Amino acid sequence: MNSRLIMVLFLLSCSLLTFAEQATLSAAANTQNQVLSTAVVKSPPAQSNQQSKANEIEKPKMMMDHSMHGSMAGMVHDHQPIAIPETSLVPQIALTLHRDNMDGYNLHIKLNNFNIAPPEFQADVGKVIDGHAHLYINGEKIQRVYGRYLHLPNRLFKPGVNMIMVSLNAHNHDVWTFDNKQVLASVAINQSSEKLVLTQFSSSPIH
Repeated sequence: MNSRLIMVLFLLSCSLLTFAEQATLSAAANTQNQVLSTAVVKSPPAQSNQQSKANEIEKPKMMMDHSMHGSMAGMVHDHQPIAIPETSLVPQIALTLHRDNMDGYNLHIKLNNFNIAPPEFQADVGKVIDGHAHLYINGEKIQRVYGRYLHLPNRLFKPGVNMIMVSLNAHNHDVWTFDNKQVLASVAINQSSEKLVLTQFSSSPIH
Protein backbone atom coordinates (compact mmCIF):
# COMPACT_ATOMS: atom_id res chain seq x y z
CA MET A 1 0.00 0.00 0.00
CA ASN A 2 1.69 3.25 -1.10
CA SER A 3 1.60 6.52 0.77
CA ARG A 4 -1.00 8.15 -1.54
CA LEU A 5 -3.46 5.26 -0.98
CA ILE A 6 -2.88 5.50 2.76
CA MET A 7 -3.76 9.19 2.65
CA VAL A 8 -6.95 8.48 0.62
CA LEU A 9 -8.10 5.83 3.12
CA PHE A 10 -7.26 8.21 5.97
CA LEU A 11 -9.49 10.94 4.47
CA LEU A 12 -12.34 8.53 3.63
CA SER A 13 -12.44 7.44 7.27
CA CYS A 14 -13.12 11.06 8.20
CA SER A 15 -16.10 11.54 5.82
CA LEU A 16 -18.66 11.67 8.65
CA LEU A 17 -16.78 14.22 10.74
CA THR A 18 -17.64 17.91 11.05
CA PHE A 19 -16.18 20.34 8.51
CA ALA A 20 -13.69 21.74 11.05
CA GLU A 21 -12.48 18.27 12.01
CA GLN A 22 -12.12 17.28 8.35
CA ALA A 23 -10.01 20.37 7.64
CA THR A 24 -7.67 19.66 10.55
CA LEU A 25 -7.35 15.96 9.79
CA SER A 26 -6.74 16.69 6.10
CA ALA A 27 -3.75 18.77 7.12
CA ALA A 28 -2.60 15.96 9.43
CA ALA A 29 -2.96 13.44 6.59
CA ASN A 30 -0.78 15.63 4.36
CA THR A 31 1.85 15.68 7.09
CA GLN A 32 1.65 11.92 7.57
CA ASN A 33 2.04 11.45 3.83
CA GLN A 34 5.21 13.57 4.01
CA VAL A 35 6.51 11.46 6.90
CA LEU A 36 6.00 8.23 4.97
CA SER A 37 7.25 9.52 1.62
CA THR A 38 10.43 11.04 3.08
CA ALA A 39 11.28 7.69 4.67
CA VAL A 40 12.05 6.15 1.24
CA VAL A 41 15.60 4.83 1.21
CA LYS A 42 15.97 4.03 -2.49
CA SER A 43 16.64 6.73 -5.05
CA PRO A 44 13.51 7.76 -7.01
CA PRO A 45 13.31 7.00 -10.75
CA ALA A 46 14.20 9.70 -13.25
CA GLN A 47 11.30 12.02 -14.06
CA SER A 48 10.10 13.14 -17.45
CA ASN A 49 10.05 16.85 -18.31
CA GLN A 50 6.27 16.86 -17.87
CA GLN A 51 6.55 15.30 -14.41
CA SER A 52 9.26 17.80 -13.43
CA LYS A 53 7.05 20.71 -14.43
CA ALA A 54 4.15 19.25 -12.44
CA ASN A 55 6.40 18.93 -9.40
CA GLU A 56 7.50 22.55 -9.76
CA ILE A 57 3.84 23.60 -9.71
CA GLU A 58 3.24 21.56 -6.56
CA LYS A 59 6.33 22.84 -4.70
CA PRO A 60 4.66 25.93 -3.14
CA LYS A 61 1.95 23.73 -1.58
CA MET A 62 4.53 21.30 -0.18
CA MET A 63 6.52 24.21 1.22
CA MET A 64 3.36 25.51 2.87
CA ASP A 65 2.66 22.08 4.36
CA HIS A 66 6.25 21.92 5.63
CA SER A 67 6.00 25.32 7.29
CA MET A 68 2.70 24.38 8.95
CA HIS A 69 3.92 21.00 10.19
CA GLY A 70 7.68 21.46 10.09
CA SER A 71 8.44 19.83 13.42
CA MET A 72 6.68 16.59 12.52
CA ALA A 73 8.35 16.43 9.10
CA GLY A 74 11.63 17.46 10.77
CA MET A 75 11.66 14.20 12.68
CA VAL A 76 12.40 12.42 9.42
CA HIS A 77 15.20 14.81 8.50
CA ASP A 78 16.74 14.80 11.96
CA HIS A 79 16.88 11.02 12.27
CA GLN A 80 18.07 8.80 9.45
CA PRO A 81 16.13 5.67 8.43
CA ILE A 82 17.61 2.32 9.36
CA ALA A 83 16.35 -0.82 7.62
CA ILE A 84 15.17 -3.74 9.74
CA PRO A 85 17.51 -6.69 9.03
CA GLU A 86 16.03 -9.40 6.84
CA THR A 87 16.69 -11.91 9.61
CA SER A 88 14.58 -9.90 12.11
CA LEU A 89 10.82 -9.74 12.54
CA VAL A 90 9.06 -6.54 11.51
CA PRO A 91 7.75 -4.69 14.59
CA GLN A 92 4.02 -4.04 14.79
CA ILE A 93 2.53 -1.03 16.57
CA ALA A 94 -0.89 0.34 17.56
CA LEU A 95 -1.98 3.18 19.84
CA THR A 96 -4.95 3.37 22.18
CA LEU A 97 -5.87 6.43 24.23
CA HIS A 98 -7.97 6.67 27.40
CA ARG A 99 -9.19 9.71 29.29
CA ASP A 100 -7.51 10.02 32.69
CA ASN A 101 -9.77 10.69 35.68
CA MET A 102 -7.42 13.36 37.03
CA ASP A 103 -5.80 15.05 34.05
CA GLY A 104 -5.22 14.45 30.36
CA TYR A 105 -4.95 11.01 28.83
CA ASN A 106 -3.23 7.65 29.23
CA LEU A 107 -1.52 6.37 26.08
CA HIS A 108 -1.09 2.62 25.57
CA ILE A 109 1.52 1.61 22.98
CA LYS A 110 0.78 -1.91 21.81
CA LEU A 111 3.83 -3.66 20.35
CA ASN A 112 4.70 -6.95 18.75
CA ASN A 113 8.22 -8.05 17.73
CA PHE A 114 9.92 -5.11 19.48
CA ASN A 115 11.80 -4.85 22.77
CA ILE A 116 11.29 -1.30 24.06
CA ALA A 117 13.78 -0.32 26.76
CA PRO A 118 16.44 2.27 27.71
CA PRO A 119 19.76 2.09 25.79
CA GLU A 120 21.60 0.56 28.76
CA PHE A 121 19.67 -2.66 28.03
CA GLN A 122 20.67 -2.67 24.35
CA ALA A 123 21.45 -6.12 22.99
CA ASP A 124 22.84 -7.45 19.74
CA VAL A 125 20.32 -7.32 16.90
CA GLY A 126 18.48 -10.63 16.79
CA LYS A 127 15.17 -11.98 15.60
CA VAL A 128 13.38 -9.35 17.73
CA ILE A 129 14.99 -5.92 17.47
CA ASP A 130 15.14 -3.42 20.32
CA GLY A 131 15.12 0.33 20.75
CA HIS A 132 12.87 3.07 22.09
CA ALA A 133 10.08 5.29 20.77
CA HIS A 134 9.67 9.00 20.04
CA LEU A 135 6.45 10.78 20.98
CA TYR A 136 5.09 13.66 18.90
CA ILE A 137 1.99 15.77 19.58
CA ASN A 138 0.77 18.07 16.81
CA GLY A 139 4.12 17.73 15.06
CA GLU A 140 6.23 18.65 18.08
CA LYS A 141 8.63 16.10 19.55
CA ILE A 142 7.74 15.71 23.22
CA GLN A 143 10.10 13.03 24.52
CA ARG A 144 11.68 9.62 24.19
CA VAL A 145 9.59 6.69 25.40
CA TYR A 146 11.07 3.62 27.11
CA GLY A 147 7.85 1.78 27.99
CA ARG A 148 4.39 0.86 26.75
CA TYR A 149 2.30 3.14 28.99
CA LEU A 150 2.49 6.90 29.21
CA HIS A 151 0.49 9.68 30.87
CA LEU A 152 -0.13 12.76 28.69
CA PRO A 153 -1.21 15.82 30.72
CA ASN A 154 -3.72 18.34 29.33
CA ARG A 155 -1.03 21.01 28.99
CA LEU A 156 0.39 19.14 25.97
CA PHE A 157 -2.81 19.64 23.96
CA LYS A 158 -4.60 22.52 22.30
CA PRO A 159 -8.42 22.83 22.31
CA GLY A 160 -10.23 20.70 19.72
CA VAL A 161 -8.44 18.33 17.34
CA ASN A 162 -4.95 16.99 18.12
CA MET A 163 -2.65 14.44 16.51
CA ILE A 164 -0.50 12.02 18.54
CA MET A 165 2.26 10.09 16.74
CA VAL A 166 4.78 7.50 17.95
CA SER A 167 7.75 6.24 15.93
CA LEU A 168 10.00 3.26 16.74
CA ASN A 169 13.69 4.11 16.83
CA ALA A 170 17.02 2.41 17.30
CA HIS A 171 19.04 3.53 20.32
CA ASN A 172 21.10 5.86 18.09
CA HIS A 173 17.71 7.51 17.25
CA ASP A 174 17.60 6.26 13.64
CA VAL A 175 14.04 5.36 12.63
CA TRP A 176 13.36 1.67 12.02
CA THR A 177 11.99 1.09 8.50
CA PHE A 178 10.66 -1.78 6.41
CA ASP A 179 9.70 -1.74 2.72
CA ASN A 180 10.99 1.86 2.70
CA LYS A 181 8.40 2.91 5.32
CA GLN A 182 8.96 4.14 8.84
CA VAL A 183 7.49 2.07 11.66
CA LEU A 184 5.04 4.47 13.31
CA ALA A 185 1.45 4.89 14.47
CA SER A 186 -0.79 7.88 15.04
CA VAL A 187 -4.17 8.73 16.52
CA ALA A 188 -6.28 11.86 15.98
CA ILE A 189 -8.52 13.03 18.82
CA ASN A 190 -11.07 15.76 19.44
CA GLN A 191 -11.07 16.92 23.04
CA SER A 192 -14.38 18.72 22.50
CA SER A 193 -16.23 15.63 21.32
CA GLU A 194 -17.86 12.87 23.35
CA LYS A 195 -16.24 10.46 20.90
CA LEU A 196 -12.59 11.09 21.72
CA VAL A 197 -10.81 9.19 18.92
CA LEU A 198 -11.48 10.43 15.39
CA THR A 199 -9.21 8.15 13.40
CA GLN A 200 -6.13 5.93 13.78
CA PHE A 201 -3.22 4.86 11.58
CA SER A 202 -0.34 2.39 11.71
CA SER A 203 2.30 1.73 9.06
CA SER A 204 2.72 -1.76 10.56
CA PRO A 205 -0.57 -2.74 12.24
CA ILE A 206 -0.89 -5.52 14.77
CA HIS A 207 -2.48 -8.60 13.23
